[in-house]
Amino acid sequence: MSEWRRIAKKVRDECADSLIEPNNDAAWDEQIDGFLEFNAAWLPLDRPYKETRKTLEAMASARKNLRDFGPQSQHVTRTGKRELRVNAPKSSLDGARDSVLRSGGRRKPETTQQFRIGTSEELDAIGLVKRTGGEPNQFTPIINVALDPWLKVAKENLLKEFANLCDACKIIELAKAPAPGAFRFDASILLRDRWSAVFEEQGLKYQNAARSVEGARQFGETHVAPLLKKMSEIFPYVACIVADGDRMGRAIDACKMPDAHRELSRALSAFAEKAGVIVKKHGGSLVYAGGDDVLAFAPVSTAVTCAAELASTFRGELAPIIALNEAATLSVGIGIGHVMQRMGYLLELGRDGERLAKSERNSLAVVVDKRSGGRIEWSEKWEDDPKTQLTFADNAAENIDEATFPARRIYEIKSICSRLPDSVPPQDDRDWARLLRLEVRRAISRTDIGAEGNLSKVGPKFGDDDGYVDSQRKVEHWVSRMLIARLLASATPRLKGEA
Repeated sequence: MSEWRRIAKKVRDECADSLIEPNNDAAWDEQIDGFLEFNAAWLPLDRPYKETRKTLEAMASARKNLRDFGPQSQHVTRTGKRELRVNAPKSSLDGARDSVLRSGGRRKPETTQQFRIGTSEELDAIGLVKRTGGEPNQFTPIINVALDPWLKVAKENLLKEFANLCDACKIIELAKAPAPGAFRFDASILLRDRWSAVFEEQGLKYQNAARSVEGARQFGETHVAPLLKKMSEIFPYVACIVADGDRMGRAIDACKMPDAHRELSRALSAFAEKAGVIVKKHGGSLVYAGGDDVLAFAPVSTAVTCAAELASTFRGELAPIIALNEAATLSVGIGIGHVMQRMGYLLELGRDGERLAKSERNSLAVVVDKRSGGRIEWSEKWEDDPKTQLTFADNAAENIDEATFPARRIYEIKSICSRLPDSVPPQDDRDWARLLRLEVRRAISRTDIGAEGNLSKVGPKFGDDDGYVDSQRKVEHWVSRMLIARLLASATPRLKGEA
């Protein structure tokens, strides 16, 4: 606790004159002192291990649920003085704690630019310590994670244009991004509609331009546009990966002796260590990995492959544990959202995906929130190979390339489902099921890929005994898979003119 207070005091001293609201000691002290909480419980091991452990868990949980501090709206300084804060803005990160920052117009621009604090962004004491307590560029920007594959292709194939951009970014002192990564600067500069905002937020100037807007345009057209002209369109979306082990409580209960519990802990620790390596391998940025939990951000084009490797590694690490009565599995959710969405919302998408995957367990679930296409959800068990199902290149069996299936026909089939009723009378079930299948087949037959002889190989796979509801569910599942697979394919960067 003393080390935490030392770090917090250093941040407060450095930011007192530039960022922090004056005369706000009460809020600062409460948030810093209430951040870390320590609880412990212990018992002699004079009963069966499993029984003792369950008793300890109950004792620790009971202690943790005791709240021995006052309401958050009332702040007590270390001198004992109690103050009440009124109408204080909340942190932009989670909305839980009061902000300790000055209003936007009273913050020093050089400090906000250094730590990338937006004019309207609010941070509580803990958020400010995290943002400013280390190196200014210690965190990889989400935009750099999202565009890393695109930048790698550009760096490998357009050496001159890429080098010119890097040199120009260095000259104007564009904010740096930490290594590793193909591009060591803030990748927001690659988005045409962000040029002016980047220059204004970071106080940049280019040559003799009188205004930042004009300087941004000149810089972009001179140094960024040459890359944009020769590369595929930038896909400005990022994936949030949230993974969680299935039935871990049951796995712990299976450990009837301390040695078995230690073996399980060692396996989970080994997985957490490998998880960081896997995420990095696929161009992602690990937020945390502990035990059976993983949270990371990754490029959309590599997210599914990354998730599949996490799941297989988890199974491999826990497979040798004799105490487990069943194979250990990992459910993984992937939330895909626009890079300009707040990080909290991207995390919500990832957790929505995790909940969907956990509803079936041992599954992958993908939740997409596309600005122009609405929300799409899809899940599949790992045993049914969702990675292959979402990868057109690996799914082109029997000369059927689903990548050539027209998007308009997918939406036509989706529209068919929306026009038909959700349920039908039991006596009409077979007729409605037949109607739905015929309508879907008709739409597929009007495509080149659905030509005569291929109808049985394309589209949803119906069972002989499928009723109307089951048939409709399979159509909707197929539509979601096709839309997500097309999105993943469009996120894969390439030079213009390449297939």
